[in-house]
Amino acid sequence: MMKLSAKWELSAIPEGKIINNPLLFQLETPPASGSPQQLVVVLALDRSWSMKGEKMAAITDAAILFLNWLTRNDALGIVTYAQDVKVCHNPALLTDKTIVQERIRNIQLGTSTNLSGGWLQALRLAENFPAENTIRRVILLTDGQATMGVREDEKLVEIAKQYAARGIHTSTIGVGNDFNEQSLRQIARAGEGSFYFIETPEQAADIFYQEFGNIRSLYAQAPEIRFSLPNNVKLKSVLADAEVETSESGAIVRTGDIPADDQRKIVMDFAMTASSTDLAIAGELVFFNVSNGMKEEKLRFRIPVKIAATTAEPNKTVSEEYIIALSARKMEQISQLAAQDATQAAQQIQQLEEEISALMREKTIQIPWLNERIKNMMAKLAGDSNLGRKHMLAESARMFRSRNLQGRIVNDREVLRDALTENLDLYKVPEFNDKMNAHLAAGIRFILLDLSRCAFLDSSAIGALIQLSNSLVKRGGLLVVYSIPATLEKIFTSTRLDKFIPVVENEQAALALLPKE
Repeated sequence: MMKLSAKWELSAIPEGKIINNPLLFQLETPPASGSPQQLVVVLALDRSWSMKGEKMAAITDAAILFLNWLTRNDALGIVTYAQDVKVCHNPALLTDKTIVQERIRNIQLGTSTNLSGGWLQALRLAENFPAENTIRRVILLTDGQATMGVREDEKLVEIAKQYAARGIHTSTIGVGNDFNEQSLRQIARAGEGSFYFIETPEQAADIFYQEFGNIRSLYAQAPEIRFSLPNNVKLKSVLADAEVETSESGAIVRTGDIPADDQRKIVMDFAMTASSTDLAIAGELVFFNVSNGMKEEKLRFRIPVKIAATTAEPNKTVSEEYIIALSARKMEQISQLAAQDATQAAQQIQQLEEEISALMREKTIQIPWLNERIKNMMAKLAGDSNLGRKHMLAESARMFRSRNLQGRIVNDREVLRDALTENLDLYKVPEFNDKMNAHLAAGIRFILLDLSRCAFLDSSAIGALIQLSNSLVKRGGLLVVYSIPATLEKIFTSTRLDKFIPVVENEQAALALLPKE
């Protein structure tokens, strides 16, 4: 089940002083188990004239890959939009993927960009598909500004909120350098999905792979952290990629969907004045458990701060997460500023580097990768402020949802050599998932999988391998497959799994890919 933990930076404070005290919430989900949940996905694809050429070719290729990763029990719909909106394919179970693939290939370009029209049509199709206990997701992709329909950000955000409340969530993908990144980020946040940036067309497949991995292994939908506050505690900010609703007595933080085998970190900054009694934040985490038939579950919490003669030593973990989350929020704000004043934004990113360095010194913490990322964003903003601000916003989103994924040097106890001794399909996937989850729980980070005796993988098996690969990457590890027969070579190349999961000739070649001193 979901695990919730929370830690104050300062577990004890002296009476009578106003203290700033960050709080770190950690939500940890278990690995995926059993059969995969049914997906209902509708792609809303921009086909305006600016998408011609390499962009459209790359997007249609990526959409077809996404189609081939889905199972026959999933439903996929395609909506395209330009000056008009067309339903390219009504959501239907994927019993014949060839038909859907052909319709994607035959998308014709238009002129203007009716983004809201295409998106709304996709939302309606996702909502109206007749099935229960499904994961419903719209993926909205554009390379430009909306020129028709609803264009006001506040109205678009309200649409995203309304549909998210009904269980239809939206992820957004911006392509190139002409789209409105702030608008897409706001839609994704309100829609409880993810925001992605594609600078070049060839990155499209990577983004669709990430999104597929997130929704294929989804564990918690519509999670909310609800809490009340004592009179002498004030919420200053929530440093997370989340929707926040505040009141005089407390707040609700909506974190967005959380995949299985994941950890979501939410940093909140409080100002508190200690009185004669201990302080406490009390509330509950509420979410719909995808693996348990969308049942609503609740976890209650109470997080006290003690009153002491002196301030407690800061918790280093909380301090580090506070610095990372603060950097992500500042980068988000600087990205927004860059759209109005590139010069001032360049000054702000320089100030951020100095501020974060000073904060690290004050808290005696070193986060080398964070320094590198800030410097990298400085360079991108200086080189091209338009592209730089898009990179910065995408980097901010990644930092809120993940941390530095560079793994440790491998040791033998973290390496598993295993083999599939038979074909892997819908009926064998639950057993395979349970077996792999047990290895992950035992600390395995690298899996070398011999496929010489496996002649066939169906789409359920492909999804299971993608989930396993993602779980290992989160641990700084790797999945490598080897000795694949000719029948599997065709499957790996046609679905382009070999682009994301290393395929080598034998076990010796697989071992050579493990990190060395």
